[in-house]
Amino acid sequence: MHCPCWAAGFVALSLGDLDRAANYGEELVDQAFKHGLRPFHAVGLCVRGSLAARRGEPEVAIALLEEGLAVMRQAMYLLFYPFFSKELATALGTLGRLDDAIGEIGKAQQVADETGYHWFVPEILKTRGELLMRRGPDGVAVVEALFRQAAREAGMRGGIYWELSASTGFADFLEGQGRLAEALSALEPVYRRLPERAGGDKISQARALLDRLAGRSIL
Repeated sequence: MHCPCWAAGFVALSLGDLDRAANYGEELVDQAFKHGLRPFHAVGLCVRGSLAARRGEPEVAIALLEEGLAVMRQAMYLLFYPFFSKELATALGTLGRLDDAIGEIGKAQQVADETGYHWFVPEILKTRGELLMRRGPDGVAVVEALFRQAAREAGMRGGIYWELSASTGFADFLEGQGRLAEALSALEPVYRRLPERAGGDKISQARALLDRLAGRSIL
């Protein structure tokens, strides 16, 4: 293919650059269809599905993601499978299908373990924690352990962006428990290590959470 749209679409999605992700995803679908590259076409479908989820269309998202992931399994092209499996789990959770969502995030974890794609494990752990948290207060100890593990593993792997994502999820959980000082200490040191001019949805979310925590701490 003319350009590595399969990777660029994933990166743009990860950074929250939806317009760019949409452009790469459509180019990927178009080029893959023309050249009969089914795995790349599957990634393009999953990019479309992920964008639909972010734009408030979970039903559309689920259909596209399930189709794309099925093709990836058939083709044994699993490079981005854990990422898009997590996207499907999140969309299912949005519709309240928590059992299906938790089952799907389990598949993401299994593929990551079997293929050695450990770079995405912190995000999988964080998502599992978020899904379990929506079930109610009974599993608070398990949820906290998942968030702590996600943040710890992200820090060990040295990927600042994934570490920020995991730490933001953990801080959000701690805020919900009324543990404001712990939430600040979980997120602020990671945020301060970001490179200058870094941007994206997750960074904006982290900044908003820090501002809210600082305001509540003052009160």
